[in-house]
Amino acid sequence: MSFSQRERAPQRNAERQRLRRAQRRAKEVEADRERNRLSHQAQRLLRTQVARAHEREQQVARRSQQTEAERAASRERDTEARSLCRFQQTEDELKEERKANAVVQATRRSQQTGDERDVEWDTDRELHTNAREQQSDENRDAQRERVRERHEARRAQHVVYRQIFEM
Repeated sequence: MSFSQRERAPQRNAERQRLRRAQRRAKEVEADRERNRLSHQAQRLLRTQVARAHEREQQVARRSQQTEAERAASRERDTEARSLCRFQQTEDELKEERKANAVVQATRRSQQTGDERDVEWDTDRELHTNAREQQSDENRDAQRERVRERHEARRAQHVVYRQIFEM
């Protein structure tokens, strides 16, 4: 082994260690993500089962006291409530998934070249475009309203912060 090879050996070893640590971290993040996904899936299943049982009990009690017209109105309200509940659940699931994806993507991006990032961004853009096309108009309008409310709240917060800093 020549002098220059011995001189570069510690650098190569350090680089290998860094690479192993990064790979280990990526595996840990993936494992955490999978555990979280399974945990959330079990929680959703349990919530759904409890909600269905509760809903059945309520329906039995209501049916014994309602006329046909009241039953029709009740079915419509129940359908709307279920769709709203499903929409909220999917929104919560999306938030949790985005958080998990952000961590994984951050570790991946630290290891990617520029070309790989461009390919990934193009893929992400295409996925988001497809998801947007599949969203219904009602969901999109509701989402826009929530985003507007969040932006208004942030603007108000910035005004308050600005006033505090100007004092």
